[in-house]
Amino acid sequence: MVEDVLSYFPHIPKILDPACGSGNFLLKCYKRLVEKYGEENKEGILANLWGWDIDKIAISLCKINLLLLTGDDSENFKVTNFFEIITKGNIQGEFDIIIGNPPWGYKFTIEERKDLGFVKKNPESSAIFTLKGMDLLKNNGYLSFCLPKALLNVKSHKLFRKKILTEHTLIKIKDLGKAFDGVLSSSIVLTVQKRKSKQGDNINIVSKWGSFTVNKGKVEKNPYWNINFIKGPLTLDILEKMRRIPSTTLKGSIFALGIVTGNNKNFIIPKDKIKDEEKDSLQKIIKGKDILKFKINPQLDYILFQREKFQQIAPIEYYKTPEKLVYRFISSKLIFAYDDTGALTLNSANILIPKESLNIKYILALLNSTAMQFYFENTFSSIKILRYHLEDLPIPIVDPLKEREVVDLVNLVIQAEKEDTLNSLYHELDQKVYKLFNLNRKEVDFLKRCL
Repeated sequence: MVEDVLSYFPHIPKILDPACGSGNFLLKCYKRLVEKYGEENKEGILANLWGWDIDKIAISLCKINLLLLTGDDSENFKVTNFFEIITKGNIQGEFDIIIGNPPWGYKFTIEERKDLGFVKKNPESSAIFTLKGMDLLKNNGYLSFCLPKALLNVKSHKLFRKKILTEHTLIKIKDLGKAFDGVLSSSIVLTVQKRKSKQGDNINIVSKWGSFTVNKGKVEKNPYWNINFIKGPLTLDILEKMRRIPSTTLKGSIFALGIVTGNNKNFIIPKDKIKDEEKDSLQKIIKGKDILKFKINPQLDYILFQREKFQQIAPIEYYKTPEKLVYRFISSKLIFAYDDTGALTLNSANILIPKESLNIKYILALLNSTAMQFYFENTFSSIKILRYHLEDLPIPIVDPLKEREVVDLVNLVIQAEKEDTLNSLYHELDQKVYKLFNLNRKEVDFLKRCL
């Protein structure tokens, strides 16, 4: 981070870490600038380093670390509340660089939320640090923050992404993975310039897949302004092509959640514990792990059905409909199965009943296809399969003959038991879906390598 952001300046920049802690980022900036400009300029370098934090102990440690490194003290490192500065202070456009790791998930007080303009909900603190931090930059200055990866693709952060992409210039995103011990969330480094973006601007995206430059305009075509770590420049071309074909969507279909019992031990009975005479008083229940591609594990557990005691249950007719699709809710993969038994589902297995104009088995083939998995991963990058994800997927409009060919293959998959036969049918279905999206050999080869 430090090397990257300092490389943009041919002079000693004025730098702020607004949540500096013990000063790690600022100390690294000092070392690098002294290496570049020499010991004779260390006084000027130190004068251009600023650190704020609300924690008195953190600021004390920062000053001690600074003293040990430089032999000097600085009044620029002080106990300061960033949110008070941005809501009540008059500091605007003072810094060349803002760098650091702002707090994630801070719970604002009601008064703080009002000052920030968020009356009804608690905003993500790291997003506020980023957007408001831009106001403290000089024109053409740079902000580089370590942030939660969720800011790039979670629906509730759509406005954050839109502001970054339209009001400023997104320079670079780097994927850090799970960089912090004890923190489950993945992290990124986001580098933004205080400059109105232009249509021809490019974004540098760095991840385990390599470093790629993509045009800002292509990123903005994502309907939710999601920014994902693509596997190569061809990714965005394929996504655009898949969106461009004549298609419909699953909007207007029925989506239903599985049952939340409140305590599964009291209601779920393992299949190997059931006596034959008890089966008539119980009902089969589908769990997420029972859902395989296209079909359901036939060896299901049972549920003691006491509707009034459940915490959540969909209308019973959704479970009992003659045909439905069930899918794993907690999953990074689209895994859908066909059910015509009227089985109930637990909350790890959600329900989709396509609208009447769509053939349920045609939809099943699309949702389980490699092409649709590629679209899902590179559009949403989520570990949960949410309704709005599914409603956004492009469903190719095809003539009845092509649809019939797909449905016939799905019927064969549902009936097949041998692994070799299933793999052959999966491959054949994938080939048909590639053609529905007009994907060529080069695009298909790339797509398969990415999954």
